[in-house]
Amino acid sequence: MKLVRKKKKLPAGKKRPRGKANPSKGQKEFFKWHNFPSEGKTTVDLKPLSKELVMLGYASQLGYVSDKWNKGKDKEYVHDFDEQDQPYLLYDVANKALLIIGGKFKVIADGLVG
Repeated sequence: MKLVRKKKKLPAGKKRPRGKANPSKGQKEFFKWHNFPSEGKTTVDLKPLSKELVMLGYASQLGYVSDKWNKGKDKEYVHDFDEQDQPYLLYDVANKALLIIGGKFKVIADGLVG
């Protein structure tokens, strides 16, 4: 997966609007998660899932690093999934991507729960 930041090109003679724009759903979700506004959009070049997915097992925990709540200050987070509701951990062979599918976790302002 490749993360690419793209700015939409404007037609000649057009300027970017100034002032407060209506935030998108993604921007609102980012703010809810981080408690500070996003600095732009990040696009991810996702390919369609291949037909060959390999079940690796169940995810019992999810760990990640984020600067949520303290911009510029990364912190490690680890979330345990309930044993009876663990999501599947799958591998997409063609795209060389790990997938977390299922489970009963939710993304809320405080983070991941479930």
